[in-house]
Amino acid sequence: MPKLKLIVFALLINYSLFANTQNSFEIDSKKNIKSLLTKNYENLLISKINLENYYYTNDFRPYWINEKGVKDIGLSLLNKIKNDPVLKPHVIQLFRLDEVINALNSLDKSNTKYLENLVRIDFMLTELFDRYVTYVTKGSIKWSAFEEKLTELEKETEIKASWDKYSLNKDSKLLLKKVIEKNDLSKVLDEIDFNYPQSKELVLAIGELEKISAKGGYTKIPESKSLRVGDVSQTLPFLRKRLFESNDLTVQCKNNIKNENALNEINPEIEKLSTNCENIFDEDLKNAVISFQKKHGLSSDGVVGGQTQRFLNISADKKSQ
Repeated sequence: MPKLKLIVFALLINYSLFANTQNSFEIDSKKNIKSLLTKNYENLLISKINLENYYYTNDFRPYWINEKGVKDIGLSLLNKIKNDPVLKPHVIQLFRLDEVINALNSLDKSNTKYLENLVRIDFMLTELFDRYVTYVTKGSIKWSAFEEKLTELEKETEIKASWDKYSLNKDSKLLLKKVIEKNDLSKVLDEIDFNYPQSKELVLAIGELEKISAKGGYTKIPESKSLRVGDVSQTLPFLRKRLFESNDLTVQCKNNIKNENALNEINPEIEKLSTNCENIFDEDLKNAVISFQKKHGLSSDGVVGGQTQRFLNISADKKSQ
């Protein structure tokens, strides 16, 4: 037999063996999917009926696995969820990621139940996808409770706030089929991601807060009486530093500033403090306080009272959550 014919013959045999392996895997995995859906699988995040609908839509074929194991796109989904900038503070609990990661790490090809365990991971990844799409398109806020909280805030603290909500209706099952067909998670999720106004600004703000946390957090303001324009206090350098950290104060004070109130004081300690402009509550500081108050829905009077002090002392960690 000529050499060329031998090569073609060998290629055909290899292709046939590969096709048979694929076909065998598809048949066996479908059997396992149907079996687990009827009796053995304990749901991770979504209802069994919802999970059944995913696989019914896909003719009971797996999405995230093949004869070689878990596909790269399945690992991409895990990384996407794990590193989501908005959900990150609570993502492990929200998505029970530890259970999925433990299942992945304990996969053993020599185990007689290897394929069944692989199918379980396929289920887990499908449930992760469903919950993630739900969060991205509809959000995670319980609106009735949230609106009640806003009403309470207005009554108790005179903070007036409102919230625009926007949801996107997409069939998550069709989205998943599209992800698998295109073998591209990012492009398909980009169709639904960041569908709410100023989301990119929110992500940037969270990133800035995380940087501040890594450096030790915001400067703590010592508790004091209400502070306003004209006051002289050793608390004010802390206030200035705190407002610089949040970009509310953008100018340095000038040491040639004289404070008339301070000069008229009999108290020599006050006169001593007034020689340093950082201890003086000037107009620039007032404007910075007003900027901070507006950002946080507080009464923007430029006076640092108890409520404003409490908001100034909320940690960067808490703000980013």
